[in-house]
Amino acid sequence: MERNRPFAGLAVSVLHSSAKDGDWRRREDVGFELRARMETDWRPTLCTVREWLTDDDPSVRRAAVVACMVRKRFGTPEIICALLEELERVLDDANPYVRRNLGPFVLGYLGYTYPDVVLPQLRRWVARFCNGPSYPCWNLASAFSQALGRRHPIVALELLPQLANHPSALVRRAVARSLVNVATLAPADVFAWCRKQVGSSASEVASTVSAQLNSVKNGS
Repeated sequence: MERNRPFAGLAVSVLHSSAKDGDWRRREDVGFELRARMETDWRPTLCTVREWLTDDDPSVRRAAVVACMVRKRFGTPEIICALLEELERVLDDANPYVRRNLGPFVLGYLGYTYPDVVLPQLRRWVARFCNGPSYPCWNLASAFSQALGRRHPIVALELLPQLANHPSALVRRAVARSLVNVATLAPADVFAWCRKQVGSSASEVASTVSAQLNSVKNGS
């Protein structure tokens, strides 16, 4: 079922203004309108996304992030690689509104939909950022907090431990949350990882995950 497009045919300047609307539903419509344009005419729309990702207003940056959720029937490796290149610009965005949509929502969706393209890039980003600033690491850990982590538990258990001893509690909580999610389909593997962390730098995350999983297991 196609999404309603109240902004179809309107100028980019109108979209830009509406991306800052006080009504969250209009902001949502702007992001998905930009996605629809990305799916039908991606090169000029990519230029708009590139510009919006550096906008001073976080709502505009968030709309640009949402626009990158190109659906499978429209995406190609060339398009997805170009989108990932642009999304790297906001991996370190400190604004919560942008982050909540980037890591768990958009990166997770793209990884689930285009694993052959996105998972190798996630590996490269984790290797690059794992000892660096907290926000890129939060986004990368959060990418596995929903369907992507359950679809690709082996990759999740390869990458999340690399972030588990990050100095930022924000990142460690994101890692724990994603590991709990992965455990819904791979509990034995997650428990095994947790047991191996006793006395290690990742023991805090392992203890948090074990406690949450045991709580669910015991029905409390």
